[in-house]
Amino acid sequence: MNVNKRIVLVLLVLESAFVAAATNEYYDIVIDKDQSLGEAVVWMRYGLERAVYRGKNNITSSTGVGEAIPTFSEELASRTALVKSLAKLRESPDDGTPLDRIMPYLEFLEKVYNADFMEEYVWMFHRRDGWVKPAALKFSEFGDWLGANSPAIVPRAGAILRISDKSKNDIVTESLYPADEDEEDGSNGGLITTADIAGYNVAAAAANKFVDSLNQGDSYTSSELFATYEKMPKEIMAQEVRKLGRIAQSCKRKEWHFSYVELGVAGNCAVAIVCEDVKRGKAAYDLDPLFMVRQEGDWKVVPGMSDLEYAEVLVSEDELEQLKQCQRWFEERKEELEGEKNNSN
Repeated sequence: MNVNKRIVLVLLVLESAFVAAATNEYYDIVIDKDQSLGEAVVWMRYGLERAVYRGKNNITSSTGVGEAIPTFSEELASRTALVKSLAKLRESPDDGTPLDRIMPYLEFLEKVYNADFMEEYVWMFHRRDGWVKPAALKFSEFGDWLGANSPAIVPRAGAILRISDKSKNDIVTESLYPADEDEEDGSNGGLITTADIAGYNVAAAAANKFVDSLNQGDSYTSSELFATYEKMPKEIMAQEVRKLGRIAQSCKRKEWHFSYVELGVAGNCAVAIVCEDVKRGKAAYDLDPLFMVRQEGDWKVVPGMSDLEYAEVLVSEDELEQLKQCQRWFEERKEELEGEKNNSN
């Protein structure tokens, strides 16, 4: 048995009887094999915290097979546990367990925790299908904070929890993130969704802030997020601002509501997928693009919002091509999401 597996098995044994008895569900904690021993131990803590949380709160999988998808509160508790383990990691003697790659992320997570934005962080960075949005999330404040505290990288989880078919808890090591053949052959249209992870996250924060402001009836804050161009006629921009005002008033009257879904980035441009989940006072599921561009380091909404008509005149040729890449990705992703929605009904 290698050192990695020996360490994490010892940790799991301490809690396995409790977890099994509480839920009648056994887990494999699947550790990504493409990481250092130190990283594996950190992510083992994450997986173990999830297993313990599920046991204490009687959470079981609806399917009984495959990956155990975390609830929002489960993910929040597990990420918070990583923060609380940081002090012990810092005090540990240098035993040859490399933490260079994971430590910057843990220190960023500690900043999030100290700033009281853990709920906003988990919702924005790690949201899973089926989560119910908690009330009173501070997206605007978190977006401002994130702009000044953007992480260099937010790694994908180095461990997942999987329902075991072996009637026991166990540790396995696998490659969790094999190369995506679609990305290798360029079939995704060249869209980058994770390479520029810091830019991705700040763009997502800006999109959330824009949507959140509209839902609150605050057209002033949302209009402040418009990209500005010298060659944009003032009257056209005024029309866009008035349009936002009408949308914001409809949201304030609960006739309209928007939800941020996800985002793709291509160079200095991005597209957020936004769902109109209430239209004219009735529940809906209508996905629209929200096109964005990076100006002087800040992510801004392109005038026209879901239409590239103005962008064709205002932006550079390179940016226009990037926006068109985003548009192609949006159309493909919209079809996938609508298919998933239909299958779940």
